Amino acid sequence: MDYKLPAEAPRWQLPLTLPPSYSIEQHLYSALEITVIIPVKDDPDGLSETLYALNELHAGVRPARVIVVDDGSRDAGAATSAEVRKACEGGLVVEACVQAVNRGPAAARNRGAQLASTQWLWFLDAGVRPDTDYLEALTDHGHICPVVAWTGPIASDPTGLFASYYTAQSTLSPPAQPDGQLDGFVTASVVINRAAFEAVGGFDERFRRAACEDLDLGLRLRPHGLIGYAADLLVRHRFREDEEDFRRRFRRYGFGFFQFGAKWKRNMEPWPVIAKTDDPVHRQLAGIQYEALWQGWKEAQAMVEEAKSQGAGLLS
Repeated sequence: MDYKLPAEAPRWQLPLTLPPSYSIEQHLYSALEITVIIPVKDDPDGLSETLYALNELHAGVRPARVIVVDDGSRDAGAATSAEVRKACEGGLVVEACVQAVNRGPAAARNRGAQLASTQWLWFLDAGVRPDTDYLEALTDHGHICPVVAWTGPIASDPTGLFASYYTAQSTLSPPAQPDGQLDGFVTASVVINRAAFEAVGGFDERFRRAACEDLDLGLRLRPHGLIGYAADLLVRHRFREDEEDFRRRFRRYGFGFFQFGAKWKRNMEPWPVIAKTDDPVHRQLAGIQYEALWQGWKEAQAMVEEAKSQGAGLLS
């Protein structure tokens, strides 16, 4: 089987590719080699969906445990802890790590990785639901092909206006080379070889927002081996169907593009967004996306100027 993004799949490219380094590829043989890590902040409903889906995984094919890292929720993790207790009643081995201070999803995932003891780390976002046979498919592929990470398609859910736009625009597609070789992944769902994760230092915690921290990690992992893609590693991602959430998402992405470009010394300035579907609503959303990306970019730019005046930097 070819573990690259299929030729017909939508894709986009990062602006650079690093040279190969020493390989840390490994096989994955059993679900018991996997710890699930879920960062969450003020989203008990999304967490409930994800934990319910994990409890619905086929019996006998469950991860070793699930670690939920509450990243400074306003209720001090009370709702998160309640959802964890509920999931435990369903048979899942789950524990909560509540952090009093919000440090961002990158730091929350790193904290979960520190608490894990397995060879593989499955990073899932709250509101993401894997198919019931996800782990059977994963171990089937893991027997055959050694990799540094595994990922698969992410379907938008529910199938509303904004979700259809995300799908049409390939917002959830991982970055890939023209030959289909992945340069990275989307951390809505990715399973990473722990040895490779630790070798590159995990997530860069200077990315405080949920934007480009996954691209950055993927780019650092890629020189150490294959990032495997399999079509049956399907998850469904819940999106809010409202314009303000849409704007917030792309402002966040614009901020992340600026940080990513500053770190890798590449111009990641937002480019005009073209709707891939010939639909007047999609064209309008493309314009809103472009505007929001620029707002986030300019916010990051202003923060850099302020930090410079104080002798610091956005990535310091």
